[in-house]
Amino acid sequence: MNAIEPVALSVVDTFGAMYEKDLVRIANTLDQYLAPGIRLGFHSHNNQQLSFALTMRFVELFQQRKRDVIVDCSLSGMGRGAGNAATELLINYINCEHNGNYDMDMVMDAIDMYMSYFMEHYSWGYSTPYFIAGMYCCHVNNIAYLMKNHRTNMKDMRNIIGSLSSEDRKKYDYDLLEGKYLDNQNRKVNDEEALASLRKDFAGRKLLLLAPGKSILTEQEKIQAYIDKNAPLVVSINAVSPQYHSDFLFLISTIRYQYAKESYPEQFAAQKRILLSNIKTVPDAGEVVVNFDRVFQYGWIYFDNAVIAFLRLLNRLKVSSVVIAGFDGFKTSYNETYADQALPTLGSGTNWGEVNREIAEMFAGFKAAVGDNMQIEFLTECPFDR
Repeated sequence: MNAIEPVALSVVDTFGAMYEKDLVRIANTLDQYLAPGIRLGFHSHNNQQLSFALTMRFVELFQQRKRDVIVDCSLSGMGRGAGNAATELLINYINCEHNGNYDMDMVMDAIDMYMSYFMEHYSWGYSTPYFIAGMYCCHVNNIAYLMKNHRTNMKDMRNIIGSLSSEDRKKYDYDLLEGKYLDNQNRKVNDEEALASLRKDFAGRKLLLLAPGKSILTEQEKIQAYIDKNAPLVVSINAVSPQYHSDFLFLISTIRYQYAKESYPEQFAAQKRILLSNIKTVPDAGEVVVNFDRVFQYGWIYFDNAVIAFLRLLNRLKVSSVVIAGFDGFKTSYNETYADQALPTLGSGTNWGEVNREIAEMFAGFKAAVGDNMQIEFLTECPFDR
């Protein structure tokens, strides 16, 4: 660098992984050996909510030194993923603490004129997934892939990224990442005894599946009348339905398992629980565990629909007739979708119209595959039943 004599050399916290000690060590080393006429810059990323703090520390570090410094920032912190240090925060700090003369009104005008469009059409800023990227010095493309293609929950995301080598985390090998995702989800168990138990439980019984859609509330009188008349086995799908007495609870994710256990402890304990092997491999009392790959088929982005997964399981168990309520489809706002508005979602920023389209495709494919082997009826309106 001294031979090239650039205007400036910048330190870039690519993965948003730096702490103060890292920045100080690197900046001091460069300051010691870099020619005095070369400016030193700092470009931060906000994966760990430290972008502004580290930028302030960088400025303070060189306050009493002769070297000129440059710090990068963007309006409203706009930037890919977790974003960058916010211009308005940084210039206010420099004006207040270092006798700066930046025009804050000009910055506010720029935000008013230009940033509302970007805020409406794009998202950036601190989030737990991008914190995981910072924690493991991981390229954000890996995080984006897991969120887009699998809506991976935070615990699984951390385990998947943690299973990559330090070198692989800095790249984005999607085939490798897909393999790690499947390894994490598809923990193998011997589920023959579980399947035999369920086959015995369901033999000769009418089955009513209660999906978590809001119609199980709006059509509660109709659904309860069906239960009173037909005495079916009631299976709640991926969420406790506290308005009803359910015999079984089918769960496909760890976050829904924990939420059901903590939010509805009495109903959770009273129902026999059917779990997939991505949640646990050793069942507690009242639980059976079925292999993850028995109920999911890949080829769709949003392949992990709980209702279709359970229908696939019922088909394996030779169940020939089922009635469904609450299979409503997703609305544009998350709290419009579910009977329980606090139910955890894995779909922040998801295109719900695209999800609905894929679920309709998967459901049509399932019905075509089973043909006359399974009769499916609906107690509430289902947008996927074409």
